Parts: sequence; structure tokens; C-alpha cells
Amino acid sequence: MGKYEQIIEWIFQRNYRTGDVIVRFNRNELALASAELGFARIKNLGDIPYSFRFRRELPLSVQATAPTGAEWIIVGAGIGD
Repeated sequence: MGKYEQIIEWIFQRNYRTGDVIVRFNRNELALASAELGFARIKNLGDIPYSFRFRRELPLSVQATAPTGAEWIIVGAGIGD
């Protein structure tokens, strides 16, 4: 599993509670996850959520928690979304 997958999985596991249909996170958590996982800080933090919005599938561990008949998506919110 690559860095981006590990980071998004770490953030999801930290914020998800059983039954949630929305899991919020912020940009600071991307840097925190990177540090907690022992990675050098990623220069373009915005590329992590962007890549899962448009180029990559979310990790299977995240996908498995989606409600029946639904799937997780990343939706931008606020400035720089």
C-alpha cells in the first residue's frame, strides 16, 4: 500500500464511527497522518484527497465500511476544495 493510501486510511480510521454517512477531516490531518506514519511531509498535501476524488480507488478497508448500496466519495468543502 502506498503513502497516499496509508494516509487516507489513517485519517478515515481516526474519524469514522460505525454508522457514519459523512466522515469529516481537514488539511491539517493530512500532515499529521504523514508524520504519525513516519513519512517525510508531503509537499502537495492537496494531491492526496484530489487523487482519491479523481484518480484512485479508496483503500479496501475504507470501502468496506460504506453503507449497503453506497460508496464513499471525497467532496471538497471550503476554500481550496
